[in-house]
Amino acid sequence: MPTQNCFRHQAYSADPPIGAYEMLNAPIDPPADSKEFTRRIREVAQRLADHHVDEIVIVHGTFFGDDALGLFTELERYAPTFGRKVRTANKFLKDSIVGYRNNFTLEYADRLKRLLRTAGHPHIRVRRWHWSSGNHHVARADGAVRLLNELLDMPAEANAGTLLWGHSHAGNVFALITNLLCSPPDVVEQFFAAAEPFYRGALGHRADLPYWEHLRRRLADGVERPRLLVANFGTPVRYGWDIAGCERLVHFVYHVPNPELPEYRVAFPPTWDDLAAAAAGDVVQQGGIAGSDSPPNRLRVRTRRAHQQLGRLLEANLDDSYLERLKTGMRVAEDGLTLLLNYEHYEKRFLCSQFGHAVYTHPVWMLFHAEETARRLCP
Repeated sequence: MPTQNCFRHQAYSADPPIGAYEMLNAPIDPPADSKEFTRRIREVAQRLADHHVDEIVIVHGTFFGDDALGLFTELERYAPTFGRKVRTANKFLKDSIVGYRNNFTLEYADRLKRLLRTAGHPHIRVRRWHWSSGNHHVARADGAVRLLNELLDMPAEANAGTLLWGHSHAGNVFALITNLLCSPPDVVEQFFAAAEPFYRGALGHRADLPYWEHLRRRLADGVERPRLLVANFGTPVRYGWDIAGCERLVHFVYHVPNPELPEYRVAFPPTWDDLAAAAAGDVVQQGGIAGSDSPPNRLRVRTRRAHQQLGRLLEANLDDSYLERLKTGMRVAEDGLTLLLNYEHYEKRFLCSQFGHAVYTHPVWMLFHAEETARRLCP
């Protein structure tokens, strides 16, 4: 995508990809007590430190957040403190049930932080960040607004950078952030106007989700852009990126080449083995493209209207059908570098692979993911 992408959606084509990509095999991490592991994690920490990365923000994908159905967000309109507490409790319960399958756990973040500290760089902070995780435009837009407000609130340290590390549609939350930071003021205003039914009451009443109006004013007044580096894991090809909004961008995608297709494409429809044993890689990354949203239920009238209006803005340049998009079989994003990875040592049973989408959050590839992220984003 160009600079000033203006929320343009990525197009879908079976032609050779515009974006750069590489094919790799993903090795399992060596034992944590081995010399090789120690050497490699020190190299990761040193790269991050040399590139002035002082924080890593780890973000889950769709359905694994604190309010996938949007019910607690509605509660938050009227009882903000209680609503946030309920969301926190809901996420804690979900973590205790699903663990690391398709989900970045607290233990995952703590282990990465501990490894970087042991490697001699205790100043690199690691934290999880949660969004509602609903499967629609409003949920991702709300996540982008919440996270961008936090990033702008962080104390400005000279040349300090933040690494955004996101699973699944968290990457599309990040893509919206780059557009919010870099689009012309009138285009940013179109985004807020489209979402207005969600965060502002009827008849022009004050915003009942005030952080939206807060960011709207901040961006209108002008802000200093944060230094962002972005690593996405299994992110479906959706929203376009504004390349001026992040310093570097890399996408990790589980992909097993099909000998009957170009190496960068995936077949459609998927076979039973593709679904049950991830024989072709990540089926969710393949299917979670434009047209796969689950709109807010009809009782959430304001949110549903905002979803429709945001769809007209964010997908204005798309005129093909969901089926036609799936047939293109494109895994490579137009911006950044896509690593098409064969996790050949992964347990292929459905409950473990979950259509191939759970591989990225498994702790046995934490070092590999950290190593490739640091190498690609901090050269």
